[in-house]
Amino acid sequence: MDKLAPFVFVILWSSAFITSKVIVDNASPFAALSLRFFIVSIGFFTFAILQNKKIIHDLAKILEAVFSGILFHGLYLGGVFYSISIGMPTSVAALIVSMQPILTNIFASPILNERVSWKQWIGIFFGFVGSFLVLGFDIGSTIPLIGVVASVLALIAATTATLWQKKISTKLPLVVNNFYQGVHYYIGAIRGQKLVLA
Repeated sequence: MDKLAPFVFVILWSSAFITSKVIVDNASPFAALSLRFFIVSIGFFTFAILQNKKIIHDLAKILEAVFSGILFHGLYLGGVFYSISIGMPTSVAALIVSMQPILTNIFASPILNERVSWKQWIGIFFGFVGSFLVLGFDIGSTIPLIGVVASVLALIAATTATLWQKKISTKLPLVVNNFYQGVHYYIGAIRGQKLVLA
């Protein structure tokens, strides 16, 4: 099971992008994400029980997991799905948020005290230049500006969440951490959907 788990994770995680266009054409992005994370929460809860992990922890640890959930699922996936729902091409949204490893590398040195080699800096430079060349001339014409802003915010949120989890929020078992992230997003998306409908 341990060898199979990474493949299952990659398939489940990447399915958010694969299905995003179909979803936002037929449903509210936040309603769709709330259903996704309802299922995710049940899955992680089941895994936690099967692995005999403690579910109830002190409030500080739970709040750290919830903050990660806000960044990863609320702002990251919410931003991506929203940008696609207002006309952002899926490929362009994916291109913007795929710069997350590049941005994480930039901040890894000062925040995580990790050494970034000169080869990595060259890769970072070309990554940003390439993204600018793809986006720069079409923003405001074929690419909606608000969609770019939402995708950039999603990029920043994913980068912050990665650094946050690596430096601070490592006190809960992974499955329990993800359970709280999923539950929080589900509840938050339901409330957000009610506000939109109101």
